[in-house]
Amino acid sequence: MNAEMIAALREIETERNISFESLLEALESALISAYKRNFGPDANAIVSIDRQTGDYKVYHRRNVVVDGEVTDPKLEISVGEAGSKYEAGDFFDKEVTPKDFGRIAAQTAKQVIVQRIREAERDTVYNTYSAKLHDIVMGSVQRYEQRNMYVLLDNKNEALLPFSEQVPRENFRINDRIRAYVLDVRKTNKGPLVVLSRAAEGLVQRLIEFQVPEIQDDIVEIMAIAREPGSRTKVAVHSKRPEIDAVGACLGPKSSRIANVSDELRGEKIDVIRYAPRFADVHLERPRAGQGAGRGTVRGRRHRARHGARPSALPRDRSRRAERPPCCPVNRLAARYHERFRGGGSPGALPRRTRGRAGRGIRRKNRSRRKPRPKRKKARPR
Repeated sequence: MNAEMIAALREIETERNISFESLLEALESALISAYKRNFGPDANAIVSIDRQTGDYKVYHRRNVVVDGEVTDPKLEISVGEAGSKYEAGDFFDKEVTPKDFGRIAAQTAKQVIVQRIREAERDTVYNTYSAKLHDIVMGSVQRYEQRNMYVLLDNKNEALLPFSEQVPRENFRINDRIRAYVLDVRKTNKGPLVVLSRAAEGLVQRLIEFQVPEIQDDIVEIMAIAREPGSRTKVAVHSKRPEIDAVGACLGPKSSRIANVSDELRGEKIDVIRYAPRFADVHLERPRAGQGAGRGTVRGRRHRARHGARPSALPRDRSRRAERPPCCPVNRLAARYHERFRGGGSPGALPRRTRGRAGRGIRRKNRSRRKPRPKRKKARPR
């Protein structure tokens, strides 16, 4: 080790953003381990590296004690043996640098520097994306493995988009640009793992915050978000100033702001409603739908059947709807059927299908019950 090694460490400090002292301290501890591994583990050895020339020396360190109280000669030395300039409690260092230690030191230095650079890069990646937790990042689709998507961020870091966090109706090809929500950042044996999501409610919240300056100025606040990924999202907003309409601010002129959010979510319908403190008052507010949101008015019956009314919030004559989970697809289909045929049948009953594949068995079964018609005899030609 010489001045060239010191210059290389200085260059690594500049390029990799790793402190010079941390590299030297890691190198000294590695040299101590190498010395004990090759020349005996009992010695209390220390390694000192000159910060200017790069020269290193190995010392055997022992504690100075009063004459006659030496218990272990490898770790302690008396005042008489150490010399008059030492007192009890000082350290006595004796140089024990082996002659053939240069080759071992060179190999150890290479391994330590490579390992230290790898650890520093991992820490940098972890700290970078930990600061972006619950925020939106941009990347490109790299590959698919077992229906999980791997996204390349900043052209060098790989992130995972699990199948459970993907939207069913979204299809991305290789090298497509994708905007995702940072759901979690973990430390693993292979390095930091960044977990992304396209189905989280936080993605909709961040996209709306980017489009609405009133939210950034802390005038309008997003109170709650309910989302069915790929289908519909409902956003409840509240204005801290009575003269500002929270719903109108989120929609923008000609619903342009909410249209940009819907385009980013591949056409997902977004409804913006005014926040109400009580759940029973939600259906009394008049929702205003965004671009492509379809039917903008949501009445109490459909809202409670689709979006999760508690049994205590339902009227007594409709409390049977809470027997199944409110977000169950069967309840949603039942609500649509009951709304289409008002007054016919119970809200929880589904219509009997007589068309399509499911109805073939019913028609075939009814056909078997009928009595066969007598065959007509063909008239003989005269």
